[in-house]
Amino acid sequence: MKDTLRKHRLVYLCTAFALTGCSSIPFFGDEAEDARDLPQAQQQPAQAELDKQEMQTKFDDLSSQLAQLQPTITQLSAGQNELKQTVVQLNSMIAKQTEIIKNLKSTRGVATPQAQGSTPGYALQLFSLSNRQEIQPNWNALVNKHPQILSSLQLKYEQVTVNNKVYFRVKAGKFNSRAAAIAACDKLRTAGSPCLPASFNGTRL
Repeated sequence: MKDTLRKHRLVYLCTAFALTGCSSIPFFGDEAEDARDLPQAQQQPAQAELDKQEMQTKFDDLSSQLAQLQPTITQLSAGQNELKQTVVQLNSMIAKQTEIIKNLKSTRGVATPQAQGSTPGYALQLFSLSNRQEIQPNWNALVNKHPQILSSLQLKYEQVTVNNKVYFRVKAGKFNSRAAAIAACDKLRTAGSPCLPASFNGTRL
């Protein structure tokens, strides 16, 4: 039966070829199905090329965005390094201050020789300046910052020379014991201000 159909198709094709000059030859059966499938097969490479171009475009966009962000990333990295260095310096300063406090506390029980009849007491050494005129403004600012600790204390300054340069050590007192001065200093340091226990000697401002 199939052979008979094929013969009829062949005869039809030959007749069509003779009449039309092979300008248009219809397809039947399997040949028609193959012809219908041909455009879809041709479309697959074209779609793949479009997908590839779309992926390339997205990649280029992401690369451009990353290049724009690179200066910001560099600045953040540099800022992080500076922050780390600052933290290291602060930790070193805190360690030195802690060591000084430790040494001062270790001498708590050691009596300091005083002149006969002289009882200067103990004080808080708050800051040191090279300009005497700056003592009062700095003292006022510190009292406003820590009124509960400093408002009832008297102010004195001690003039000293270090490496041929004059400094004014500013102190507040007085305390009857070194332990009390150390306790007050601890409170000031906890609140963020430097302090050292010292003798309450010097000149009133």
